[in-house]
Amino acid sequence: MSGATSFLTRWLRPSIDSFLRLFYPEVCQFCFQNKALHEDGYICNFCKKKTDPIESPLCKVCGNMFPGDFAGLKSFICETCRSAPPCFDWARAAVQTGNLPLQAIYKYKYGGCLWVEPWLGELLIDCAAKWITYADWDMIIPVPLHPSKKKKRGFNQAERLGKILSLHTGVALNTELVHRVKNTPTQTRLSPEERINNLKDAFKIFSTQSLSGKRILVVDDVLTTGATCSEVARVLKKEEAEFVCVLTICRGTILMRSGETIQK
Repeated sequence: MSGATSFLTRWLRPSIDSFLRLFYPEVCQFCFQNKALHEDGYICNFCKKKTDPIESPLCKVCGNMFPGDFAGLKSFICETCRSAPPCFDWARAAVQTGNLPLQAIYKYKYGGCLWVEPWLGELLIDCAAKWITYADWDMIIPVPLHPSKKKKRGFNQAERLGKILSLHTGVALNTELVHRVKNTPTQTRLSPEERINNLKDAFKIFSTQSLSGKRILVVDDVLTTGATCSEVARVLKKEEAEFVCVLTICRGTILMRSGETIQK
């Protein structure tokens, strides 16, 4: 950040905070009991502690947590990733999917509640610090929205989160390399197989920039089956990107019980 930009930010912050207080008192917007400020994302420390971090043991590819003792294994790869490997090299998330993070992301994406962004950015930065060395990466690619969806929503949440990560890590953000050219229906109610078919030919590279040997971080808010990020990775690998990994805020948890797979 340049000195002029930094000065402008410091100069404007009191005005921005005063304006936000007209609509959001200094109270957590999730429990409405404890104090929380704009720089906290209007979420108190008590509510922040309700999230469940992603911890080992987990699949080294998709980053999903699994119960059990895998201490004897150098690396554990889940059955899903063995039978249908994703196109990305690995994916990691900050927290497990749960009521609070999903509620925050829903408010952010669909309610235009940008005040929650500082907390979401904090989670993504913590995830990056845990899993990567910043100097190892050439660029950050946010999962793109189709132009019609971006126009309707007013912004691309992955792009904004990617910018936060870029400013913190110094890894360049590239929002022009990958474009979403197919306005796909929502993935929410689709099966894993339907998600893959839904995303076929959804993304294209619009650049003559060589990706040969490049190491790329793909950023999004939530990873469920991984179909979207895998398709983005596929088009990047097709252009000879060497390594493509994924960082998200939330990751679903797969529980294995009596031979049954349950995805939350």
